[in-house]
Formats: sequence, C-alpha cells, structure tokens
Amino acid sequence: MADALARAELAIQSSPNPDWRGGHRSLHGRSDARLLLADALGVSRVGESDLSRTLGGSERVRFGELVDRRVAGEPLAQILGYAIFRGLRVGVPAHVFVPRASSARLVEEAVSRIERRSGPAVVDVGTGTGAVALAVANEAPCSRVWALDIDPNAVAAARRNVDDLGLPNVTVTRSNLLRGMPSRLRGRVDMVTAHLPYVSAAAFDGLPRQLTEFEPCAALSDGSNDGLGAVRRLACELPAWLRPGGRFAIEISPELAKPTAAVLRLAGFADLCCLEGEYGTQLVVGRQPRARSPRRLSAAILIAAAALSPALADPAAANASHKKNQAKYDVLSAELLAGDHGLVVHGRGGCARGDRVFLTVTIKQGGRVARGAWAKHSCTGLQVPFTLTANATSGTFHKGSATSVCVSVWKRNGRTVSDARVQKKVTIT
Repeated sequence: MADALARAELAIQSSPNPDWRGGHRSLHGRSDARLLLADALGVSRVGESDLSRTLGGSERVRFGELVDRRVAGEPLAQILGYAIFRGLRVGVPAHVFVPRASSARLVEEAVSRIERRSGPAVVDVGTGTGAVALAVANEAPCSRVWALDIDPNAVAAARRNVDDLGLPNVTVTRSNLLRGMPSRLRGRVDMVTAHLPYVSAAAFDGLPRQLTEFEPCAALSDGSNDGLGAVRRLACELPAWLRPGGRFAIEISPELAKPTAAVLRLAGFADLCCLEGEYGTQLVVGRQPRARSPRRLSAAILIAAAALSPALADPAAANASHKKNQAKYDVLSAELLAGDHGLVVHGRGGCARGDRVFLTVTIKQGGRVARGAWAKHSCTGLQVPFTLTANATSGTFHKGSATSVCVSVWKRNGRTVSDARVQKKVTIT
C-alpha cells in the first residue's frame, strides 16, 4: 500500500493542472493522496500502521480511478463528495462551487461582530454549499442565518447540508443577491457576508482548468470588464437591508480590494477597511451609517454602472455565455462511401481556446444506423474543417436521401462538451 500511495502522491504533484489552494504543492499531493486512499478503503483516515498491508484488487482499481480524476483536475472535495470547513463536514456535489479555506475569515469576522447581540440576523450571499452560513450558525447558535444563492444546484446542496448537520437556525433561499429576502427583514439585518464572482471577462480564459470545467462559471465571473459588477449591485441593495450600524464583509482578490472599497465608499458606507485574508484573498469590511448621509450616492447611478455587465441580471446567462464561447461545430455535408454501407461527413468547427477534442458521429436513416470512431480534432479557431467516416451496423444508405447526422464533442478526460454537440439533417451526395 505504501508504494501505491507514493506513486499517487507523485502523480498528483506532477499534474499539469494548477492547484489554486495556495501553500506548498507537495503537501497537497501528500494529503490528497491519503484522503483518496482512505475513501477507496472506506475508512476515515489512513495511519502509518495501515501502509504495511497490501491493497486488494478492487481497492487498487478504485484508488487508481480516484487518483486519475484528481490528476485530471477535478477538485478533491467533489471527488470525495465533501469538504471539512471550520470543523463541519459539508457535502460538495459535482458542479457546485467548492468551499474555500480562505472563506473561514468571513466566518471569524461575522461571529466577532454579532457575538454581543441578541438573536442577530445574518445573511450569506453567494452561499454555494452553505459552508459560511453553516459555520456561522454553528458558532453563533443564537443567530438566525439566511443562506442565499441563485444557482438551484447550490441551493439544493445547501439545504441537504442544513438537514445533515441539523442546524435549525439556517434558512436557505434561492435569491439573486438580496432580492429573495423576506420583506420583514428590511433594515434589520445585523451582518452580511459575501463571496461574489469577481473574475473579469478578460481574465476568465486564464483560470485553471479545475475551476472552469468543474465549477459553475457564474460563481467565478460576473461577466463584467473589471470584475466589480456584482459588487456594484450588492452596494445598491445593502442599504435597504442592513440596520443602522449593521456590518458587512466581502471576500475579494487583493488587486480588487481597494476598488471594491471605493465602490462601497461612494455608496455611503462607513468605517471601510481591507483586511488580510488567507490563500491570497482579502476582506473588505464596513458598516451602514447610523444616520442617512446627504452625500450618499443614488442607487440608480450604481445600478447604471452595474448595467455595463448585462450577464449580472442572470448569472445562469453568464455561465451559458462562457460555455458558448468555448466550442461550436457544424455539419456541412455527407457523402456516400463505396458499397453504400457508410458515409463520409464533412464539417467545420472548433474551440475558441484551442482545446484538443475528440469527435464521434452517429448517422440514422430509417432503420439504418452508422457510427464513426473517435477522431482527434486539434483546433485553433471556430472554423477548422473536419472529416468523419461512419460505417453502417446494418443496411445501406442511398444517394439523394435525407439523413440525420449527430456529431458529439468530447474532452480528453471523457467528458462531453454538451453545448457543442450538433444534430442536423443533410442530403446524401
């Protein structure tokens, strides 16, 4: 078992997929490998004494599959199905934003600000799996916490975590920022925490693969040119919900901390400052003024600025727009093969970022079906020609007749690029 663990550590450390968690890469390789081995064995942890025994056949296969997924860039939390956050085991399903260790700083800030209040109301915006909201509710049991997210998958995951952890003081609501809050809480919220999407549209293509392929794009980028679109919208909505003197904390990247504080300062918030976070993040914190300031900027101006990022109105649209720009394929024609037992399909397409993909083709005409083998398509743009050959499993095809051609696009890790799949009726020539 020790040899298998050592090989797994080396494979993870040598993976070309960047690790965004910070810290020393070799430490992550070691801890990831041990956690994956424990999962393969069905135990909570692997001790030194366990390494002397031999892996069984099924255990070895299972461990190898888990390591391959990690090497391919899939986040550890999604492979295991959970993450440990502030001592809580938080469920993390596929395609939901993975809790960051850096967000523990949000919990500390929130708990320190509400600990002296009686029955404080706390709101966590962009809750994802609910990790921050759950931790606040656990560490401040007298609080009432609302966990908000617009992603229905995230909302479902957060609700499962609330049930699993048995925290009755957490309410999970699907909401676009603060719009889904109950009206009775207007002007009564004590603390708002937020981990907003802040990657600019231009920087999105440079993100590590394990982020863009396994986490929702709308949780990473708001589609704005400067990454501050969601911050501007939140700055518009916060004044209506925070009580006088109510606090907020926003997790952001270091380079956007000062611009974020500037937006909030224009919106009239007081005591603004940037706090050092962990793993390369910062917190921008501040409070609602105890009295309305005559200098407070009109919310309409901030909303107009936020409108520079149309995708903000619907984060799902931002998700779709990123995917839409990744790949596009089209079928142009289908020619009869000699013997009439198959077809040659011509088309064009590609991936905007120059990804290498594989194409398969399925052709149907009446009761006849033809399937084509995998064909590599190395593309540097969206108009690269491709040719696929498909042989019929039974029957023959006829020139001049219409046939349904379906081309599927696959990543190297065996995942389909579903939005690039094309199905089209063409006439056989």
